Amino acid sequence: MQQYEVTQLDTPGGRVIRLLDHSMKAEVDIIPAVGNNLIRYSLAGHEIIAGPPELISLSEHSSEFGVPILFPPSRIRNGWFTFAGKSYQMPLHEGGHHLHGEIRYLPWKVTEWGVNEQLGAFVTSEFAYEEHPKLLSYYPHPLRFRFTYSLLEGQLRLHGEITNEGSESAPFGLGFHPYFAFKQEDAASLRIVVPAAERYEVEPEGFVLGLPKATAICEHLSMGMQLDDLPADADHMMLKLKQGETTCSLLFPEKGLKLNYEFDPKFQFMIVFKPTWMDAVSLEPYTSITDAFNTDLPLEFTGVNELRSGEKFTFYWKMGLDLV
Repeated sequence: MQQYEVTQLDTPGGRVIRLLDHSMKAEVDIIPAVGNNLIRYSLAGHEIIAGPPELISLSEHSSEFGVPILFPPSRIRNGWFTFAGKSYQMPLHEGGHHLHGEIRYLPWKVTEWGVNEQLGAFVTSEFAYEEHPKLLSYYPHPLRFRFTYSLLEGQLRLHGEITNEGSESAPFGLGFHPYFAFKQEDAASLRIVVPAAERYEVEPEGFVLGLPKATAICEHLSMGMQLDDLPADADHMMLKLKQGETTCSLLFPEKGLKLNYEFDPKFQFMIVFKPTWMDAVSLEPYTSITDAFNTDLPLEFTGVNELRSGEKFTFYWKMGLDLV
């Protein structure tokens, strides 16, 4: 048997692409039809990503399971902002605001899959704005997303590129919402490590109130914070990360395991979130803060960015388990 394999499964919720690394006993499931969501990552018997209980319900709860792709990330107040002298009115999703964008549940097209020495088992999918007139009606920029998930020696990787194929600069922000699973018996000892430099004060809905500050929570997260010690308002705990430090970890002392999640330095911000509907914790890397284009903070504290005509934004992230 070869070490790597790619298969597909037809389910009521859509076709699932499965990447396998037989030697490392690793499996990854991606569902391109629902936002190209990575809904499962299992390694040596450990379920790392918390997926939906039923695939058929994923499209209605696309931001609540797996690894949703957020474009734009987080909330936009009233769905409205301005950029380069133009006004943008985005659809309203939650509480009268825009939340996490639409590509998290719209279908992506699989363009290639296979096995090779460089990537192991892999699948590449694309999403093109020009194929979605409704999206272009309020975000008139023909961006093309091309993401490759790969499984190599048990490690899960994503290499992505986003190209502006239009003639004008586009307001830009990207984020991911991975739900890392844990078992209830591990909750009491689970430790979270995030290289947090500063924390933003936010409104109840998550909108930033001012410049971030170094706090005791930032120090605790950097050293390793117990899951149970996360503050009650962790739903919107927006953090600025330490310069050049973009590796987060979950420590499972009882199992002697450490989950490492490393991402591109272009992601300078993070939200730490503990859902109420399942045993999981989410460490969400963002290129910009919540509602970045509606804030008047200095650029280094917002991550406001643009993708110029013909420009390509490239990035990566990867995750895997180590023994400790």
